[in-house]
Amino acid sequence: MQIGQFRSAPDAVRLIVANEGFNGLFAGYGSFLLRDLPFDAIELCIYEQLRIGYKLAAKRDPNDPENAMLGAVAGAVTGAVTTSLDVIKTRLMEQASVIV
Repeated sequence: MQIGQFRSAPDAVRLIVANEGFNGLFAGYGSFLLRDLPFDAIELCIYEQLRIGYKLAAKRDPNDPENAMLGAVAGAVTGAVTTSLDVIKTRLMEQASVIV
């Protein structure tokens, strides 16, 4: 659906299962993990370091809105760092859909 090959998610599932079987639904899973696991690990490390730094500077635990901002900053930094992995994942998935 990301590259406009299918009109809807149910259409995508039906066509993929019909053409490739149930395993076809997991064709891009490996590249997804290679992108997502580093993203999650980096994001959690950055978030925890931001929380520790904030706690030391403010001399208190961050409240909910402050935690949300720390999470947003961690996500933005991580997104910038791992964008190239996301591009690679998307291109691999595009190639797989062209080949099939």
